[in-house]
Amino acid sequence: MQPVGLLLAGGRGSRFDSSGHLDKLLARVQGEPVCLRAAQTLKQVCPTSFAVLPPDKPALLHLLAQSGCEPLVSDATRLGMGHSIAVGAARILEKCGPRPVVLALADMPHVQPGTIRALIAQLGKDTLSVVAPTFGQRRGHPVVFGAGHLPSLAQLAGDRGAFALLQHYPPRLLEVSDPGVLQDIDTQDDLTAFATDDTMDRRRDTPERHQP
Repeated sequence: MQPVGLLLAGGRGSRFDSSGHLDKLLARVQGEPVCLRAAQTLKQVCPTSFAVLPPDKPALLHLLAQSGCEPLVSDATRLGMGHSIAVGAARILEKCGPRPVVLALADMPHVQPGTIRALIAQLGKDTLSVVAPTFGQRRGHPVVFGAGHLPSLAQLAGDRGAFALLQHYPPRLLEVSDPGVLQDIDTQDDLTAFATDDTMDRRRDTPERHQP
């Protein structure tokens, strides 16, 4: 079964701008909006892709629609990542039925399409398998879930994403040569770091805080 992409674009981004005036997903990295670059990469591998975002963000909505992802606008994004995943998973079940899901983050614009393809290949036909990438033995994103997990993903809630599910189904780890699996845009310093190719040394924390 062809996997479906699910892009999470519902975060508040308070570490990027505590005032709330600047949206990190609209910031430009290497000339492109962060969210557009992440969405286009996902859509390139998963022709059917959805993006979950909060209401009252027309510019973000426009860019995600431009990418070819189907936007899913929901107030539930304000309740946490688990709710965002549930919104997307429920829509996938409704429109596509049980399918493998590539769960990606809109603030990670440097993931390479080949990395996503490698994760999907590693998933194989096991409907209850989960696969995540590592770079330098550090776990990153995106995470690919077998089709059997979609109903459980549609029931998630809270701000810990799929943490509880992953406790029961620990992901198989695939070491990749793509540092983009660790490179999220979390602060304005990250934009500068990535622009100067000083991507790994200037990280002040690790992507584990974003694990779904």
